Amino acid sequence: MKGWKLIVLGAFTVSTVSAQLVALATAISTAFNQVQGILSAFKTSSKDTLLNELTNQGYKTFMDKTDTQLATVNDKYWEPFTTHMSMNMNIPPNQITTFQNYINDVKYTSLDDWSNIQASFSVSGGGVMNYVMICTQFVAENNTHFWVHANVQGTFTLMPNIFVISHQHSSFFSDKTTIELIEKPAGMKIEDFEPFFAFMKVIAFKQIGSYIGLDLQLK
Repeated sequence: MKGWKLIVLGAFTVSTVSAQLVALATAISTAFNQVQGILSAFKTSSKDTLLNELTNQGYKTFMDKTDTQLATVNDKYWEPFTTHMSMNMNIPPNQITTFQNYINDVKYTSLDDWSNIQASFSVSGGGVMNYVMICTQFVAENNTHFWVHANVQGTFTLMPNIFVISHQHSSFFSDKTTIELIEKPAGMKIEDFEPFFAFMKVIAFKQIGSYIGLDLQLK
């Protein structure tokens, strides 16, 4: 296990990181205003009580609770790394395998694409929730994975026993998000999470952008 920890700690010394982050920064810059526009449309048209609860708290509440990290990991350490990060981000133990299956799809993207995962899940019986966004890219030439995440830690409540996830490849910055309810209470619908994910995506873009040197302006 020591090997991959050293790789993570040395993330910023790897010469190819800059090129990968330039590509990610370009994509985020292009998408940020679009996502805020989508959220604005939801605010005026949606009667979703959760969205109202989130927007009334404001962006700063969630940004103050967001942990952002970047890592580069050799493929041979990828499985223990993702297991470790899943536990660090409080992914429910019974969903870690499902979560990792989505992450491992990154190997099917091209060099010009990033794979994106969004997930939200209960971290306690009382319905306290986490949200994570993970951007990953795999470079087959040197068997290296790039990982950037924004983890919004337990800043809001929802129903207990929820695990909802979306996964996109090169088009992940668009408004066409495929959401899957893996575990949910009766009556919960996929549409209930569309404005929620739009709101949290703005938080994640802002924090990841700040982490890699982008000053993205909130509307």
